Amino acid sequence: MLRLDSRLKNGPAGFDEYLRRRGAALRSLAGGHVEIDLVHEPLAEGGLLKIRVADSGPGFDAAAWRAGRAPDAVSHCGRGIELVRSICESVRWSPQGNEVEAVLRWRTEPPVEPTVEPKAPTAAGP
Repeated sequence: MLRLDSRLKNGPAGFDEYLRRRGAALRSLAGGHVEIDLVHEPLAEGGLLKIRVADSGPGFDAAAWRAGRAPDAVSHCGRGIELVRSICESVRWSPQGNEVEAVLRWRTEPPVEPTVEPKAPTAAGP
């Protein structure tokens, strides 16, 4: 909705410039909306959490991300997308790029019991 290029974050003063422009864009925003839907499906050993986020903005070039393009290790943009992809079972974008649905599968794990090493017997002294 703010139509900011994340590549602004690159360079020595990039984050400062990005945050300055973001603040200005938020102050001048006259309309728009963001929808967030959460649906949980319990499973025997955990569950599925479906997360859908959509906004009224123009979207972004989701085709590049659907094709699996990952940011390089020093990039300051796209890292959030890669983080979501790494922990979710699936991530899908609308063709316009202004809606995403992620499915996170979580599992219950049995609690880890602390292990206590038995103390070695000590020799009885006189």
